[in-house]
Amino acid sequence: DIINRPTERIRQRLSFSKTAELGYLSNFYDLYHVEYSLDWNVREKTTIRPTFFYEYYKTSGPGAEEAHRFGAALGIYHVFTDNFTVGLDYRYLVKDSNQNGADYYQNLGMLSLYYKF
Repeated sequence: DIINRPTERIRQRLSFSKTAELGYLSNFYDLYHVEYSLDWNVREKTTIRPTFFYEYYKTSGPGAEEAHRFGAALGIYHVFTDNFTVGLDYRYLVKDSNQNGADYYQNLGMLSLYYKF
């Protein structure tokens, strides 16, 4: 992770990762992930977070799948108390695979409720 805070209200994060995970219909897959996000505190307790990411993965075994996923997300989060935060997110994702019929795009909306004990 590389984190930069150019101002009191803005924080940037660039992350890179490589993982090997258990696969679905394969033994495992290698996943490479790159992500950039920006946290902008528009008010004292409200943050807007745009995020952009890219993933590449390859599964093991015969007929291995190789795929690229590109995505962008936009979230807004508000801290109501030290223990309770509400978030609203939208995410768009495109997958490009070497397997027939495995390409897709996804629109996802999420409402998140966070509570710290």
